[in-house]
Amino acid sequence: MTKLFISFKFDDDLSKTIATQVKDELRRYGVQAVIAGDLTPAPPPEAIRSLILASDGLLAIITSAQSDWIQNEIGIAYAAYPLKIWGLVKDGVPLGGILPRITTYVRFQSLLQFDLKKKVAIIASELLKSSGLQAVVDQTEMLTGSTGTLQIAIKPRRIPSGDDIINVYIPPEFVVTLPESDENAARTLTAAGLPLRRSTDIPGNACNLFLCRASEHDAFPGFTRLQITLTFPQVASHLSADWAEFKLNYTAPTIAGTYRFFGTEQVSIAGSNPQDASPFEFEQMIVKGEISPVYLSGILFTSPNVPLKLPGIVSAEMTTRVDPHTGADRGDLPNMDAKCYLSASDEGRYKISGIAPDNIYASAIPFSRSLIASGLRIFGQPKSLDGQVNLMITTADNAAMAIQDRVFRVG
Repeated sequence: MTKLFISFKFDDDLSKTIATQVKDELRRYGVQAVIAGDLTPAPPPEAIRSLILASDGLLAIITSAQSDWIQNEIGIAYAAYPLKIWGLVKDGVPLGGILPRITTYVRFQSLLQFDLKKKVAIIASELLKSSGLQAVVDQTEMLTGSTGTLQIAIKPRRIPSGDDIINVYIPPEFVVTLPESDENAARTLTAAGLPLRRSTDIPGNACNLFLCRASEHDAFPGFTRLQITLTFPQVASHLSADWAEFKLNYTAPTIAGTYRFFGTEQVSIAGSNPQDASPFEFEQMIVKGEISPVYLSGILFTSPNVPLKLPGIVSAEMTTRVDPHTGADRGDLPNMDAKCYLSASDEGRYKISGIAPDNIYASAIPFSRSLIASGLRIFGQPKSLDGQVNLMITTADNAAMAIQDRVFRVG
C-alpha cells in the first residue's frame, strides 16, 4: 500500500485535528497515513527515520511557530530523493528551513473539512500518479429522510479545447434537484450564457448542467444522472483552484445504510466523438436511521472463489418486525431495512449495520439482483454471510426502469 508520512506538532491541537482528518481522507484513496506517534508518544529518531524512508512521501502540517522536529523530518525526506514532499502552512506562520525551496506548499487561514478534502484529493492523485479527475462531497453523514443542500466539487482534467463531459450517478433512493426553483428559468440562464447562481458560479457558455433519470443503456440504470459539460478553454478561468463546485438540493433515503455517488467521464476534443475516460467515485455516504446493535457482513462472488469486481448493492429487507436485541416479533417496531452500495474496489466486501432483516438481496450494477438469504434472523451478535450474484438482466428489470423513468419525468 502507498504510504504518506504525516509530520506535525503533537502538542498543537489544530495540527492533531488536521492530521487525523488527513489520515481518514487518505484511507479512501488506498493511501496509508503514517504517524510516528501511533507507535509511541515519543518515538526515537531512528524509528522516525525508518518510517519516513519506508514511506512514499511526506506531508508537513505547520500551524504554529516552527518546529525543529518537523524541519528535521522534512530534511530526512529531502535526503531520500525522490521522496515527494507537500506542505500545509497556516497563514501568518513564519516559514523557514528548506520547505519553501524544495516544494510547493499551501497557505490556509482556517482549513474547513470540505477544503481539506480537496487538498488531500490532489495530494493522493499526485502520490498515486493518477491523471484522472478527483471528486469530493461536503458531507458524508445524514439522517434518513433529512433534507438539505449538498455541495460537490470536481477537479476535471485539463484539455486544450473541447468538452469534458462528467456524469454523476446518484442512487435512486435520493431525491435530488438543482437548486433553481424553475428548471425552465435555469435553461434560459444557460442559453443566455448567464451563471446558474444557486448551482454553480460558472457561466452557461462554459458549463451546462442537465439532470435526468439514467436510462437502461447507461452505466447505472435507474440512478439520477447529473450531466456536467465543461467547455475548455472557456471554463478554465472560472475554476476555483482548478475545482468546479456545484450544489444540489436533496432528500436523504428513508432506508438507512451506506450509499455512494458514482461517476463516468468522456472527453471530446474540438468536436470529435466523445472518448471514455476512467470512471471515478465519491466517498461513502452514511445515512443513519434506527440504532441496532447488530450488523451483517460478508463477500459477494460472481462465481466460486471470484469476488465481485463491479459496483454493487446489498439490500436487507424486513417482512416482519423483529426486535434486534431479543429476536422477538414486534409489530410496533419501525421498518429496519438497510442498504450498502459497493464500489468496484471493495471487491464484494460489504457491511450493513442497524438492521433486523429477513431477506438479503445483492446485485452487481446494472445486473439483476439475487436473493442470497431468506428467513434470516439476526439479533444480539454480528453475523457473516457470503453470497453469489448473477451477471444478467431480466425483462422485469427493463419494465421497472421504464416505470421509474416515467415517474421521474412526471415528478
